[in-house]
Amino acid sequence: MSTKSQQILTQLLKTKGTGAKMSKHLTDANLQSLPTILKDSNANLTTKATLLTALLSLEPTQSEKDWISKLKQTYRQWLLPELWFFFEDSPHELVLIIQKLIRHHDLTEEDLETSFRSLVDFDTPEYLKASILEGLRLKRETFEENLVYLRYMMRHSRHYASELPVLLDISNAYDGFNRTPCLAPFIACTLAALGYATVLHGVEELGPKKGITTAKLLKAAGKNARLRPWQAIDKLEDPRVGWSYMDQSCTYPELYRLIPLREAMLKRPLLATLEKLLCLIYSTTRHIILTGYTHPPYKMMMQRLLNHHPLNPDYLIFRGTEGSSQLPIDRRAPYLAYTNTQAAEGFISAEDLGIASYQRLKPQANLSVDEVLCQGLDAIQGKTGVIQDWIIYQVLATLSLTQLAQPSYASVKACMTRSKVYKHWCLF
Repeated sequence: MSTKSQQILTQLLKTKGTGAKMSKHLTDANLQSLPTILKDSNANLTTKATLLTALLSLEPTQSEKDWISKLKQTYRQWLLPELWFFFEDSPHELVLIIQKLIRHHDLTEEDLETSFRSLVDFDTPEYLKASILEGLRLKRETFEENLVYLRYMMRHSRHYASELPVLLDISNAYDGFNRTPCLAPFIACTLAALGYATVLHGVEELGPKKGITTAKLLKAAGKNARLRPWQAIDKLEDPRVGWSYMDQSCTYPELYRLIPLREAMLKRPLLATLEKLLCLIYSTTRHIILTGYTHPPYKMMMQRLLNHHPLNPDYLIFRGTEGSSQLPIDRRAPYLAYTNTQAAEGFISAEDLGIASYQRLKPQANLSVDEVLCQGLDAIQGKTGVIQDWIIYQVLATLSLTQLAQPSYASVKACMTRSKVYKHWCLF
């Protein structure tokens, strides 16, 4: 939907609905334009519901307060009937949940289960789903709310067991990278070449970032990014391959169907935090989740969630690039490791592992899939430089902090130079 009203609505939502601390207030001019946009049937109803949830949830300026007060009196003139629920009493259980969230009330376990069932129910209107997700985000989800959702998602997604002695699970956010190269598949096949099976998972494209993902790289390389679960396990358990990728469309189609909704919201709801932790393929012996975070409060949230994870995995959490598990090569980064019932935390840098230091790298706003694919393939075939060092650094940090091995920089580099890593890529 690309009407002028939708474009303006999208910009207003980007301004107002980001979060409690990052949102900006709407100007008088913004507020004056809203009635016309809200009445326009060509503007997306889900985006409207998300913006209204933000306006009613966040602390308003006096201008916003006056505007909301007027809206409450005249909402039937300004809003389509589907959105009247914001201002009318209703026995509908989802409306009651949304009203709780707008008032910043935490949800009960029953509320949470009801709301999640509604999210994955094809018949629930998208504008109600958007209001629930936006309300949770702006209220700030509690640990208990995240945990109930995680457990519910674990129960209702498809999981496949492997008897691999160790499985490394690279659990990055599904919306990809748009400022740094996505190196996950090259890291995975390097770990595989060293004897450590590694699984990746995600979707091809997800808003709001719509960044470069593993699926896009595999597709550009002519590889199958829609493996069936047994095909993915076969590749993981084949020592000649040792790495694989699972797409959410194959493992959790009900959640995958929410992609258009999430794009219309322009947000990263709590689903983005939890979907990467579902262990779609898992080792029955030792499963190790490798994940990341951006904002410091999420470090503790992630640790607590993983400590209560139904599969009881080991884990390694980095404050990586773009909130991923991919370490920055140009500066030190915090880590938190839980292995063999022992927790350790600190900082790590490339220099700590014998890799030459790099000056602070600038964000790369115009990276293309083909460019990243070319860089990654060159690196795993022996081309020296920052991309190769970046992959080697991630591999060394992963193996040492999970206490799996202590390979040297030279030994990993030799695997690339001798085409061992590239063979694992080619056999995928």
